[in-house]
Amino acid sequence: MKKTKIKNKILNIVFFFLTFTMVLFSTEMLADKLFLKLIIRVFILIPSFLILFSYLKINKNLLFKFLFIISIASLSIILNFENLFNFLDLIIIFHMVLLLYIYNDLKKYFKIILSSIFLSVLFIIILVLFGFIENTIYIDQMGRVRNFFGFKNPNYFMLYTYNFSVILTLLLKNKKSLFFSFILMFFIYYFTQSRTPFFAFILYILLVFIFSFIKNKKITFNLITTSMSIILIIYIYLSFNYQNYNSLNMLLSNRLLLINNLLKDFSFLNLIVGGNKLSITIDNSYILFLKNFGIMFLMLVFVYIYISNKNREKNYDAYENAFIISAMIFSLFESLIVSPGIPVSIIFWYYIFVKNKKSEKN
Repeated sequence: MKKTKIKNKILNIVFFFLTFTMVLFSTEMLADKLFLKLIIRVFILIPSFLILFSYLKINKNLLFKFLFIISIASLSIILNFENLFNFLDLIIIFHMVLLLYIYNDLKKYFKIILSSIFLSVLFIIILVLFGFIENTIYIDQMGRVRNFFGFKNPNYFMLYTYNFSVILTLLLKNKKSLFFSFILMFFIYYFTQSRTPFFAFILYILLVFIFSFIKNKKITFNLITTSMSIILIIYIYLSFNYQNYNSLNMLLSNRLLLINNLLKDFSFLNLIVGGNKLSITIDNSYILFLKNFGIMFLMLVFVYIYISNKNREKNYDAYENAFIISAMIFSLFESLIVSPGIPVSIIFWYYIFVKNKKSEKN
Protein backbone atom coordinates (compact mmCIF):
# COMPACT_ATOMS: atom_id res chain seq x y z
CA MET A 1 0.00 0.00 0.00
CA LYS A 2 2.82 2.41 0.92
CA LYS A 3 4.62 1.59 -2.33
CA THR A 4 1.45 2.34 -4.31
CA LYS A 5 1.03 5.72 -2.59
CA ILE A 6 4.62 6.68 -3.37
CA LYS A 7 4.17 5.56 -6.99
CA ASN A 8 1.00 7.64 -7.38
CA LYS A 9 2.58 10.73 -5.80
CA ILE A 10 5.49 10.53 -8.24
CA LEU A 11 3.08 10.10 -11.16
CA ASN A 12 1.03 13.07 -9.93
CA ILE A 13 4.16 15.23 -10.20
CA VAL A 14 5.06 13.79 -13.62
CA PHE A 15 1.56 14.35 -15.04
CA PHE A 16 1.39 17.91 -13.69
CA PHE A 17 4.79 19.16 -14.83
CA LEU A 18 4.72 17.42 -18.21
CA THR A 19 1.56 19.35 -19.10
CA PHE A 20 2.74 22.56 -17.40
CA THR A 21 6.02 22.65 -19.33
CA MET A 22 4.36 21.74 -22.62
CA VAL A 23 2.07 24.75 -22.29
CA LEU A 24 5.10 26.96 -21.52
CA PHE A 25 6.88 25.65 -24.60
CA SER A 26 3.95 26.88 -26.70
CA THR A 27 4.88 30.49 -25.93
CA GLU A 28 6.58 32.84 -28.36
CA MET A 29 9.91 32.78 -26.51
CA LEU A 30 10.17 28.97 -26.09
CA ALA A 31 8.31 27.43 -29.04
CA ASP A 32 11.44 27.05 -31.18
CA LYS A 33 13.56 25.48 -28.41
CA LEU A 34 12.80 21.94 -29.59
CA PHE A 35 15.92 20.26 -28.21
CA LEU A 36 15.49 21.95 -24.82
CA LYS A 37 11.86 20.83 -24.79
CA LEU A 38 12.91 17.23 -25.47
CA ILE A 39 15.54 17.29 -22.70
CA ILE A 40 13.08 18.69 -20.13
CA ARG A 41 10.40 16.24 -21.22
CA VAL A 42 12.76 13.27 -20.80
CA PHE A 43 14.03 14.62 -17.47
CA ILE A 44 10.46 14.84 -16.15
CA LEU A 45 9.70 11.35 -17.39
CA ILE A 46 12.78 9.62 -15.90
CA PRO A 47 11.05 8.73 -12.58
CA SER A 48 8.06 7.37 -14.47
CA PHE A 49 10.31 5.13 -16.60
CA LEU A 50 11.70 3.63 -13.40
CA ILE A 51 8.16 3.07 -12.09
CA LEU A 52 7.08 1.46 -15.36
CA PHE A 53 10.03 -0.94 -15.43
CA SER A 54 9.39 -1.97 -11.83
CA TYR A 55 5.69 -2.59 -12.46
CA LEU A 56 5.27 -6.16 -13.68
CA LYS A 57 1.48 -6.41 -13.89
CA ILE A 58 1.00 -4.68 -17.23
CA ASN A 59 -1.29 -6.60 -19.57
CA LYS A 60 0.84 -8.62 -22.01
CA ASN A 61 -1.66 -8.11 -24.83
CA LEU A 62 -1.42 -4.35 -24.39
CA LEU A 63 2.38 -4.48 -24.37
CA PHE A 64 2.38 -6.62 -27.52
CA LYS A 65 0.19 -4.09 -29.34
CA PHE A 66 2.48 -1.22 -28.40
CA LEU A 67 5.65 -3.12 -29.30
CA PHE A 68 4.15 -4.17 -32.63
CA ILE A 69 3.17 -0.58 -33.50
CA ILE A 70 6.53 0.77 -32.34
CA SER A 71 8.44 -1.83 -34.40
CA ILE A 72 6.60 -0.73 -37.55
CA ALA A 73 7.15 2.96 -36.76
CA SER A 74 10.86 2.35 -36.15
CA LEU A 75 11.35 1.40 -39.82
CA SER A 76 10.99 5.08 -40.70
CA ILE A 77 14.28 5.87 -38.93
CA ILE A 78 16.14 3.72 -41.48
CA LEU A 79 15.03 6.06 -44.27
CA ASN A 80 15.38 9.26 -42.27
CA PHE A 81 17.28 9.37 -38.98
CA GLU A 82 15.86 12.84 -38.32
CA ASN A 83 12.48 11.15 -37.91
CA LEU A 84 13.83 9.97 -34.54
CA PHE A 85 12.19 12.98 -32.85
CA ASN A 86 8.77 11.99 -34.21
CA PHE A 87 9.44 8.40 -33.17
CA LEU A 88 10.30 9.54 -29.63
CA ASP A 89 7.03 11.49 -29.49
CA LEU A 90 5.21 8.26 -30.34
CA ILE A 91 7.14 6.41 -27.62
CA ILE A 92 6.17 9.07 -25.08
CA ILE A 93 2.48 8.80 -26.05
CA PHE A 94 2.47 5.04 -25.44
CA HIS A 95 4.55 5.51 -22.31
CA MET A 96 1.95 7.94 -20.93
CA VAL A 97 -0.86 5.53 -21.79
CA LEU A 98 0.93 2.76 -19.86
CA LEU A 99 1.42 5.12 -16.91
CA LEU A 100 -2.31 5.85 -16.91
CA TYR A 101 -2.91 2.11 -17.01
CA ILE A 102 -0.95 1.49 -13.82
CA TYR A 103 -2.16 4.75 -12.23
CA ASN A 104 -5.70 3.36 -12.49
CA ASP A 105 -7.53 6.55 -11.50
CA LEU A 106 -8.74 8.49 -14.51
CA LYS A 107 -10.71 11.05 -12.49
CA LYS A 108 -7.63 11.96 -10.44
CA TYR A 109 -5.63 12.28 -13.65
CA PHE A 110 -8.26 14.63 -15.09
CA LYS A 111 -8.06 16.84 -11.99
CA ILE A 112 -4.26 17.03 -12.19
CA ILE A 113 -4.31 17.98 -15.87
CA LEU A 114 -7.04 20.58 -15.31
CA SER A 115 -5.03 22.24 -12.54
CA SER A 116 -1.86 22.12 -14.65
CA ILE A 117 -3.50 23.72 -17.70
CA PHE A 118 -5.21 26.38 -15.59
CA LEU A 119 -2.07 27.37 -13.66
CA SER A 120 0.24 27.32 -16.69
CA VAL A 121 -2.10 29.43 -18.85
CA LEU A 122 -2.70 31.81 -15.92
CA PHE A 123 1.07 32.14 -15.48
CA ILE A 124 1.51 33.07 -19.16
CA ILE A 125 -1.33 35.61 -19.04
CA ILE A 126 0.27 37.23 -15.96
CA LEU A 127 3.58 37.48 -17.84
CA VAL A 128 1.74 39.17 -20.71
CA LEU A 129 -0.05 41.61 -18.41
CA PHE A 130 3.24 42.64 -16.77
CA GLY A 131 4.96 43.04 -20.13
CA PHE A 132 7.40 40.13 -19.92
CA ILE A 133 5.80 38.55 -23.00
CA GLU A 134 4.22 40.51 -25.83
CA ASN A 135 0.60 39.95 -26.83
CA THR A 136 0.95 39.95 -30.61
CA ILE A 137 -2.15 41.02 -32.54
CA TYR A 138 -2.53 40.66 -36.29
CA ILE A 139 -5.18 40.66 -39.00
CA ASP A 140 -5.09 37.56 -41.22
CA GLN A 141 -5.96 37.24 -44.91
CA MET A 142 -9.61 36.65 -44.05
CA GLY A 143 -9.81 39.87 -42.01
CA ARG A 144 -9.85 38.19 -38.58
CA VAL A 145 -8.27 40.10 -35.69
CA ARG A 146 -6.30 37.50 -33.76
CA ASN A 147 -4.70 37.82 -30.29
CA PHE A 148 -1.74 35.59 -29.44
CA PHE A 149 -1.77 36.18 -25.63
CA GLY A 150 1.95 35.36 -25.48
CA PHE A 151 1.69 32.09 -27.40
CA LYS A 152 3.57 31.31 -30.60
CA ASN A 153 0.24 31.08 -32.40
CA PRO A 154 -3.30 32.08 -31.32
CA ASN A 155 -4.35 28.50 -32.03
CA TYR A 156 -2.29 27.32 -29.05
CA PHE A 157 -4.34 29.27 -26.53
CA MET A 158 -7.56 27.97 -28.03
CA LEU A 159 -6.17 24.43 -28.18
CA TYR A 160 -5.37 24.37 -24.46
CA THR A 161 -8.77 25.90 -23.72
CA TYR A 162 -10.27 23.04 -25.74
CA ASN A 163 -8.23 20.56 -23.70
CA PHE A 164 -9.41 22.11 -20.44
CA SER A 165 -13.06 22.19 -21.56
CA VAL A 166 -13.18 18.62 -22.85
CA ILE A 167 -11.41 17.17 -19.81
CA LEU A 168 -13.71 19.12 -17.46
CA THR A 169 -16.80 17.66 -19.15
CA LEU A 170 -15.30 14.15 -19.18
CA LEU A 171 -14.68 14.52 -15.45
CA LEU A 172 -18.09 15.89 -14.43
CA LYS A 173 -20.28 14.47 -17.23
CA ASN A 174 -23.20 16.86 -16.72
CA LYS A 175 -24.95 19.64 -18.62
CA LYS A 176 -23.60 22.38 -16.35
CA SER A 177 -20.03 21.51 -17.31
CA LEU A 178 -21.00 21.50 -20.99
CA PHE A 179 -22.59 24.95 -20.67
CA PHE A 180 -19.68 26.43 -18.71
CA SER A 181 -17.14 24.98 -21.14
CA PHE A 182 -19.04 26.33 -24.14
CA ILE A 183 -19.07 29.85 -22.65
CA LEU A 184 -15.33 29.58 -21.94
CA MET A 185 -14.61 28.34 -25.47
CA PHE A 186 -16.70 31.12 -27.03
CA PHE A 187 -14.95 33.78 -24.93
CA ILE A 188 -11.46 32.64 -25.98
CA TYR A 189 -12.61 32.14 -29.57
CA TYR A 190 -13.79 35.77 -29.69
CA PHE A 191 -10.21 36.98 -29.07
CA THR A 192 -8.18 34.32 -30.89
CA GLN A 193 -10.53 33.57 -33.82
CA SER A 194 -9.20 30.02 -33.78
CA ARG A 195 -12.00 28.16 -35.53
CA THR A 196 -11.06 24.47 -35.54
CA PRO A 197 -10.98 23.84 -31.75
CA PHE A 198 -14.17 25.87 -31.30
CA PHE A 199 -16.11 24.01 -33.98
CA ALA A 200 -14.69 20.69 -32.75
CA PHE A 201 -16.04 21.44 -29.29
CA ILE A 202 -19.46 22.36 -30.67
CA LEU A 203 -19.44 19.02 -32.53
CA TYR A 204 -18.47 17.30 -29.28
CA ILE A 205 -21.46 18.85 -27.46
CA LEU A 206 -23.83 17.86 -30.27
CA LEU A 207 -22.53 14.28 -30.23
CA VAL A 208 -22.96 14.07 -26.44
CA PHE A 209 -26.68 14.83 -26.85
CA ILE A 210 -27.02 12.56 -29.88
CA PHE A 211 -25.29 9.63 -28.16
CA SER A 212 -27.40 10.22 -25.05
CA PHE A 213 -30.59 9.46 -26.98
CA ILE A 214 -29.51 7.22 -29.83
CA LYS A 215 -30.80 3.64 -29.78
CA ASN A 216 -28.92 1.70 -32.45
CA LYS A 217 -25.34 2.06 -31.25
CA LYS A 218 -23.85 -0.63 -33.49
CA ILE A 219 -24.98 1.02 -36.72
CA THR A 220 -23.74 4.38 -35.45
CA PHE A 221 -20.19 3.19 -34.72
CA ASN A 222 -19.90 1.25 -37.99
CA LEU A 223 -21.19 4.26 -39.92
CA ILE A 224 -18.80 6.69 -38.22
CA THR A 225 -15.72 4.47 -38.60
CA THR A 226 -16.48 3.92 -42.30
CA SER A 227 -17.26 7.60 -42.82
CA MET A 228 -13.90 8.65 -41.33
CA SER A 229 -12.02 6.50 -43.86
CA ILE A 230 -14.10 7.91 -46.73
CA ILE A 231 -13.61 11.50 -45.54
CA LEU A 232 -9.84 11.00 -45.36
CA ILE A 233 -9.78 9.62 -48.93
CA ILE A 234 -11.87 12.60 -50.14
CA TYR A 235 -9.52 14.95 -48.28
CA ILE A 236 -6.49 13.46 -50.06
CA TYR A 237 -8.33 13.70 -53.42
CA LEU A 238 -9.12 17.38 -52.82
CA SER A 239 -5.46 17.96 -51.93
CA PHE A 240 -4.31 16.45 -55.23
CA ASN A 241 -6.75 18.76 -57.06
CA TYR A 242 -6.56 21.81 -54.81
CA GLN A 243 -6.37 24.17 -57.84
CA ASN A 244 -10.02 23.37 -58.56
CA TYR A 245 -11.06 24.16 -54.99
CA ASN A 246 -9.35 27.49 -54.24
CA SER A 247 -12.16 28.78 -52.03
CA LEU A 248 -12.16 25.59 -49.96
CA ASN A 249 -8.36 25.67 -49.76
CA MET A 250 -8.49 29.25 -48.42
CA LEU A 251 -11.22 28.31 -45.96
CA LEU A 252 -8.96 25.51 -44.73
CA SER A 253 -6.01 27.93 -44.37
CA ASN A 254 -4.11 26.41 -47.34
CA ARG A 255 -4.18 22.92 -45.84
CA LEU A 256 -5.00 21.35 -49.23
CA LEU A 257 -2.00 23.06 -50.87
CA LEU A 258 0.39 22.00 -48.11
CA ILE A 259 -0.77 18.37 -48.21
CA ASN A 260 -0.47 18.44 -52.00
CA ASN A 261 3.16 19.57 -51.70
CA LEU A 262 3.83 16.78 -49.23
CA LEU A 263 2.19 13.98 -51.23
CA LYS A 264 4.07 14.98 -54.40
CA ASP A 265 7.33 14.56 -52.48
CA PHE A 266 6.52 10.97 -51.42
CA SER A 267 8.63 8.08 -52.70
CA PHE A 268 7.32 4.51 -52.72
CA LEU A 269 9.36 3.67 -49.60
CA ASN A 270 8.07 6.82 -47.88
CA LEU A 271 4.54 5.66 -48.59
CA ILE A 272 5.19 2.22 -47.07
CA VAL A 273 7.31 3.00 -43.99
CA GLY A 274 7.31 6.82 -43.72
CA GLY A 275 10.39 8.92 -42.98
CA ASN A 276 9.57 11.66 -45.50
CA LYS A 277 12.20 14.42 -45.23
CA LEU A 278 10.13 17.38 -46.46
CA SER A 279 10.00 20.08 -43.78
CA ILE A 280 6.42 21.30 -43.90
CA THR A 281 3.61 22.09 -41.47
CA ILE A 282 0.76 19.59 -41.88
CA ASP A 283 -2.43 20.17 -39.89
CA ASN A 284 -3.79 16.66 -40.26
CA SER A 285 -2.97 13.87 -37.80
CA TYR A 286 -3.52 11.05 -40.28
CA ILE A 287 -1.39 12.61 -43.02
CA LEU A 288 1.28 13.25 -40.39
CA PHE A 289 1.20 9.57 -39.41
CA LEU A 290 1.51 8.72 -43.10
CA LYS A 291 4.42 11.15 -43.53
CA ASN A 292 6.28 10.03 -40.42
CA PHE A 293 5.55 6.28 -40.25
CA GLY A 294 3.96 5.17 -43.54
CA ILE A 295 0.72 3.59 -44.68
CA MET A 296 1.24 0.30 -42.77
CA PHE A 297 1.31 2.26 -39.52
CA LEU A 298 -1.72 4.35 -40.52
CA MET A 299 -3.77 1.27 -41.45
CA LEU A 300 -2.85 -0.34 -38.13
CA VAL A 301 -4.06 2.78 -36.29
CA PHE A 302 -7.43 2.58 -38.04
CA VAL A 303 -7.71 -1.13 -37.23
CA TYR A 304 -7.19 -0.49 -33.51
CA ILE A 305 -9.63 2.42 -33.55
CA TYR A 306 -12.22 0.23 -35.25
CA ILE A 307 -11.73 -2.59 -32.71
CA SER A 308 -12.01 -0.09 -29.86
CA ASN A 309 -15.25 1.30 -31.25
CA LYS A 310 -16.66 -2.22 -31.50
CA ASN A 311 -15.87 -2.79 -27.82
CA ARG A 312 -17.44 0.53 -26.96
CA GLU A 313 -20.82 -0.74 -28.09
CA LYS A 314 -20.89 -2.94 -24.98
CA ASN A 315 -19.48 -0.30 -22.58
CA TYR A 316 -21.42 2.71 -23.72
CA ASP A 317 -20.71 6.23 -22.44
CA ALA A 318 -22.10 9.22 -24.35
CA TYR A 319 -19.36 11.65 -23.25
CA GLU A 320 -16.46 9.32 -23.97
CA ASN A 321 -17.87 8.25 -27.33
CA ALA A 322 -18.59 11.85 -28.32
CA PHE A 323 -15.02 12.80 -27.41
CA ILE A 324 -13.48 9.96 -29.46
CA ILE A 325 -15.51 10.72 -32.57
CA SER A 326 -15.10 14.50 -32.35
CA ALA A 327 -11.34 14.07 -31.72
CA MET A 328 -11.08 11.85 -34.81
CA ILE A 329 -12.79 14.53 -36.90
CA PHE A 330 -10.75 17.31 -35.26
CA SER A 331 -7.62 15.34 -36.21
CA LEU A 332 -8.46 15.79 -39.89
CA PHE A 333 -7.62 19.49 -39.47
CA GLU A 334 -5.00 19.53 -36.68
CA SER A 335 -2.21 17.30 -35.33
CA LEU A 336 -4.37 16.59 -32.29
CA ILE A 337 -3.65 12.90 -31.67
CA VAL A 338 0.01 13.03 -32.72
CA SER A 339 1.57 15.19 -30.02
CA PRO A 340 2.31 13.89 -26.51
CA GLY A 341 2.19 17.51 -25.32
CA ILE A 342 -1.56 17.68 -25.92
CA PRO A 343 -3.35 16.11 -22.92
CA VAL A 344 -6.41 14.97 -24.88
CA SER A 345 -4.06 13.05 -27.19
CA ILE A 346 -3.02 10.85 -24.26
CA ILE A 347 -6.66 10.47 -23.17
CA PHE A 348 -7.72 9.56 -26.72
CA TRP A 349 -5.16 6.76 -27.00
CA TYR A 350 -5.96 5.58 -23.48
CA TYR A 351 -9.61 5.19 -24.48
CA ILE A 352 -8.58 3.36 -27.66
CA PHE A 353 -6.14 0.89 -26.12
CA VAL A 354 -7.12 0.55 -22.46
CA LYS A 355 -10.58 1.78 -21.47
CA ASN A 356 -13.26 -0.94 -21.47
CA LYS A 357 -10.52 -3.57 -21.21
CA LYS A 358 -9.76 -3.30 -17.51
CA SER A 359 -11.38 -2.35 -14.24
CA GLU A 360 -10.54 1.17 -13.08
CA LYS A 361 -11.77 3.98 -10.90
CA ASN A 362 -14.15 6.03 -12.97
